[in-house]
Amino acid sequence: MKKAHAKELAAHVQESNKKYNDLLMEKLSSEEALKAEFAVEKTALTKHWQGKCEETALAARAQEQATAKAKLAATILDYNGRIDQLEQTIKELKESVQEHRQVIQSKDEVIGQKNTVIQNNEDKIHNLQEEVKRLQDMLA
Repeated sequence: MKKAHAKELAAHVQESNKKYNDLLMEKLSSEEALKAEFAVEKTALTKHWQGKCEETALAARAQEQATAKAKLAATILDYNGRIDQLEQTIKELKESVQEHRQVIQSKDEVIGQKNTVIQNNEDKIHNLQEEVKRLQDMLA
């Protein structure tokens, strides 16, 4: 009976060990399946979010470029306006300089005429002084 009990106990231990080993193998197999499923899901999610990041980066880059182009266009328009204003100011100043030169030329002509009149009058004075001296010499 002891032998029979020992055999029965050994059979029971073997059966329990087999069940435990089977359960352990099933658990390991299940874990391996979950790891493989997780790896596939992780790869898919990584690929998905990398795509999203690239899309977002491209959209942000496109937005920045559009904003930069708009600012550049506004700056060019502003500078062109300033250039037009400066060119108009230059034109007006050139016209003013030309007018002033004409005024100066006119005044130079008047001065020349006045100098001629002065010279003529000085010549007349000199002639009259000589005439006065000649007459004084005749009276003396």
